[in-house]
Amino acid sequence: IEEFGAASGDKQLNKVFTDDLKKAGELSIPITLGILLLTFGALVAAGIPLLLGLTAVIATMGLLAIPSKIFPMDDSIGAVVLLIGLAVGVDYTMFYLKREREERREGKSPEEALQIAAATSGRSVLISGITVIIAMAGLFLTGDPTFKGFGAATILVVAVAVIGSLTVLPATLSWLGDRVEKIHLPVVKRLRPEHGESRFWSAILGPVLRHPIPSIALSAGFLLILCGVALQLKTVVPGADTYPQSLPVVKTYNKMQKAFPGGETPAQVVIKGDNVRSVGVKEAIGQLSWRALITNLMHEPILTDVNKSGTVAVVSVPVAGSGTDATSQKAVNALRDEILPNTLGLVPTMED
Repeated sequence: IEEFGAASGDKQLNKVFTDDLKKAGELSIPITLGILLLTFGALVAAGIPLLLGLTAVIATMGLLAIPSKIFPMDDSIGAVVLLIGLAVGVDYTMFYLKREREERREGKSPEEALQIAAATSGRSVLISGITVIIAMAGLFLTGDPTFKGFGAATILVVAVAVIGSLTVLPATLSWLGDRVEKIHLPVVKRLRPEHGESRFWSAILGPVLRHPIPSIALSAGFLLILCGVALQLKTVVPGADTYPQSLPVVKTYNKMQKAFPGGETPAQVVIKGDNVRSVGVKEAIGQLSWRALITNLMHEPILTDVNKSGTVAVVSVPVAGSGTDATSQKAVNALRDEILPNTLGLVPTMED
């Protein structure tokens, strides 16, 4: 015995989606820390961006109680906040740290270096944060309640990260001073020069500046290759064929579709009138049924449900195809443009 339906399908699909986001969140923290260690070469310096991102996430999860009174919050909102919060928290902290360390290598005192970083990188953080918030506000234009919840959550976590970057972060760096270089990685530290550009970027920029035209051609060609992957993307209507085929509920659905084509994704005709049990309406439904079957795009069983008061009827017509492919669309078009106007459309004062 196997089951398929809206409830069982949504439960398994939502679990897959939530598990994927949770896995991404679990992997993002160690991967981010590893990248920061390679970038800064010191554990303390690498921990500050991660700390800012995580504290922004924790604060946002508490503050979400406010917009949740207005917008529905999806179960996976926590994973989305974690990913966005880590991204902007790390990004904004790196603005400060890189500029401060550059100024310190130029001989500035810790206070002078921090003031220069706050005056320059701090402004960049503010502008960047406002830009991201405006971009995330576009989710409200979708009109979808779930996307509105995502929009409110991401705007909140970015705002918290910006506020933390402009207040707590400079105070923390001022308190730490040169201790930000504590617990350094000797290998990474040796590879990084004391002054000027890094060896890695010097090795890349040198040939590029000497040969700009070939560099433009090579980089443009590389970008075009990346675009080639994007050109293979296409929009589709979500359906059973777009979901993971390994899910038990999808396997059950495929078996049911094979045994009863179109049975689980029927086209539904809603009829409204004073008396949908009248002889004229019944005859029109009968004509609709045989006209649908002779197209070979629709199948039995064609079922009719009528409400108790006899004012509304729903005719379910199984269609060929997967429910979202071109065959199913062709069946729906035939039903809408050819069959309905010549059957129910001829019944006086009838809405369908």
